Amino acid sequence: MKNKEKFATEIVEIACKGHDFRVDKNTNEVADCCDAPCTACLFLEMGDCDKARREWAESEYIEKSVIVISKKDRVFLEYLGEEFKYIGRHRDGTLFAYKDGLTNWFSLNCRFDVDFPMVKWEGNEEIWSIEDLKKLEVVDSYE
Repeated sequence: MKNKEKFATEIVEIACKGHDFRVDKNTNEVADCCDAPCTACLFLEMGDCDKARREWAESEYIEKSVIVISKKDRVFLEYLGEEFKYIGRHRDGTLFAYKDGLTNWFSLNCRFDVDFPMVKWEGNEEIWSIEDLKKLEVVDSYE
């Protein structure tokens, strides 16, 4: 099965709004391009978005490994409130919470006991949508 077949419903819904779709590079979910910064999109790494989108759509769907979140980290996301939209990690390992885009932020490591091991530094600041983190399967703790 190709990606375009697996995600046909999501792609059509986004296209009907007149928007392009993106693929979250962390969760492999298809979403509206307008809903997150380009750094969260798989297509940014592939170069030309339109060409990358077509190549991705025509390639075979591959099930990604399941990413989980601990109860402690999940509860923390509720504590943050709705004004925060993203969590990112800097190259030095510091976690940050961002309000709007990447402009209003604060460091999490010095204030809170949180882990978020799925948020990694990979050559540039890796960010996750808090909405996507909240969708992850909750486990007692990370193994």
